[in-house]
Formats: sequence, structure tokens, C-alpha cells
Amino acid sequence: MEWDDSEATTEYAWLKLMVDYKFDRYQGYGPGIHFYVRLISWLAQFKDVAARRTAYRYLRKHLVFIGQPELYQLIKLAMPEMEKDARRIVANRHGIAYYETWANKKAQKDLRLMSLRTLYVGLSDGARIDVFRRYNEGLLTNEQVIASSEISDDKWQSLGNKLAARLEQSGFPDAEQKFERVCLVDDFTGSGTTLIRYDDAKTTWDGKIFKFCSQAENHGKMRPELADQCHIQVHHYLASTKARDAVEDALPKLQETMPRFSCKASYSWVFSAEPDVVMGPASDAELLAWINGHYDPSIQTSHNCVDGKSIALGYKQCGLPIVLEHNTPNNSIALIWAESRPDSKSPHIMRPLFPRTDRHIDNGQSV
Repeated sequence: MEWDDSEATTEYAWLKLMVDYKFDRYQGYGPGIHFYVRLISWLAQFKDVAARRTAYRYLRKHLVFIGQPELYQLIKLAMPEMEKDARRIVANRHGIAYYETWANKKAQKDLRLMSLRTLYVGLSDGARIDVFRRYNEGLLTNEQVIASSEISDDKWQSLGNKLAARLEQSGFPDAEQKFERVCLVDDFTGSGTTLIRYDDAKTTWDGKIFKFCSQAENHGKMRPELADQCHIQVHHYLASTKARDAVEDALPKLQETMPRFSCKASYSWVFSAEPDVVMGPASDAELLAWINGHYDPSIQTSHNCVDGKSIALGYKQCGLPIVLEHNTPNNSIALIWAESRPDSKSPHIMRPLFPRTDRHIDNGQSV
């Protein structure tokens, strides 16, 4: 790095702090592997000092590591954000202003009933639905929280039976014994396509929210445990601005084809789209040259590259600087997480700083 004594003293102090409290806790490292080992290997792939200093500058000034404390704080914020939308639904139902719901007795009764008839569903293991449930003890019961969106018929029937008992015990014996609201919860969305997208080849919608609604409304008939007009709320603890915009654009179009559902998205935090945070055409030219100049096309697969374009800026060219403690999103710049294939002929062999664990397999190669 060619640091002088003053620079080395400053940087080693910063590294020690970040390694002790964040980087060494990355779950993608194997037994006995620590961040310092990864950092040395990562920097060694850049052949000149200028490129290594640019790489370190990106790590120091741009990379955002979401550790367990930050994630848990985002989980704490989830219920208040979802309750805002429940309150808006009730306000619209009664034709009153949002703030009036706190003083309107009928609105308060409706809010209580809606809270009892709300189901919370985890869309992935990243949703940490166990933590979500613990943070909201007293606001919901264990019977209102499901860890997976793949719900069997037997489980649906059990949920319906427990809902009936819950309404009886809470003083609503005559209320409709159906869920009027379902909250789908997940940790992160970078592009929005995993959640919702239109498949041009199949001329139909796809994604997690479409699949859940399709299973709930099988062959045009709503499940008996769900209200005929069901509110679907999708909440992410963290989202990029690009994903938020894509989801909010797609949801009204999806509703046109599935009119029994009204869909709303909410977020604990939306990541800034400023060019000094998210890499794009308006970003620092030196950083962009470093990202694009140290790229190996062998990392492209049918899963992370759907348009044939370089994914140097990550999947869908999102350009994010994010590392989550349990994994690194492929929407982040490739130099953070990508590793060249063993048979690569590229002049630049990529080594990851935070190796990514993937769900998909492409021609025998983890992607």
C-alpha cells in the first residue's frame, strides 16, 4: 500500500475497530479464515499500488456492512411501518384523516380486529422471522407468524382454526373468521425482480408475491381462510431506491390481473441512490474505471446475468456497496463478492473480499 507511518497508524486503527466489531463476523468465511487474510488476498489481485489504494478507498469510504445490531434495529422498525399502512386502510374505510384514527372509537375497534386477523409470513430465512416475533410479543401471537410462504393445506386449516379461537377470546365472536391482511416479510431487495417481475417470454407475472397470491387464489377461488378482498403488504427491512421504484411501479399493474388483492410495499430503510453511494454513470470516474477495469466475464451465469451485459456493477447493474453479515447480495459491485472460475482465461482473476453463498447452480458451478 506504500503507507507512510502516519497513514499506517490511522488505517491500522480503523481496520482493527472494523475487524473486531464487524468484518470478522461475516458468516461467509470458513473455519479459521479471518478478514485480514481475505483483505491481503483481495488487494493482491490488483497489480499496481494505485489500483490497490483505490480498492482500499472503496472499502474505507463506500462499503456498508450491515451487521447483526443494524439488522435487528431494522427488524424493530418493521412493525411500526406496517402499522402505519393498517391505520391508513382503516382511515380510508371510515372516511377520516389518518391522525383521527387515534381518537375515533370505531376506527380503534377496527384496528384491533385487523391486528387479530393479520398473518405475518417470512419470504426467506433472511427475514429472521423468529427475531421479528420476539420483538413484537404482545402485539401478535405465535399462531400469526409463519416462517415460510409455502403453506400446506393442513397448515392453512390450522391457522384458520386458531384465528377463530383468537377472535372468540378477544371479544369478537361474531367477526368474520378470515384473515383480511397478510404481511410478507423479507430482509433485502436490491432490484425488486425476486419479489415481482413480468415474464415477457411466458406473458405472465412471476416472483414471490405473485406466487403467494396465486396459491391463495387457486383457479379463481380464494382460500376459505382469507377474506374475499385481502390486503397484501410486503415489507423489507432494507431496500435500494431502484428496487423500491420497480416494486411500486409493478404492484398496481399486478393488482389489475388479481383484483381480489390490494398490494402495498413498505420498508424499514431505503438505501440512498446518491452517486457517491451507488455506483453508476455519475459516480467517481476513478472508482468506475477500477470496477470496470478489473472484471472477469467468467463470473457471469444464467442466474446473475440475464441480459448479457457486464455485471461489474452487480446484478441488474445496481452498483450497491452493501454486505450483509450472513451473505453479500449479488446486486453489490462484483469486486466485493465474485470469484473467477478455475478455468478462466481472463487477464484479471477476481478474488472476493466477502465470498458470496448462492442458492443457484449453473452447469455445475456455484453462481
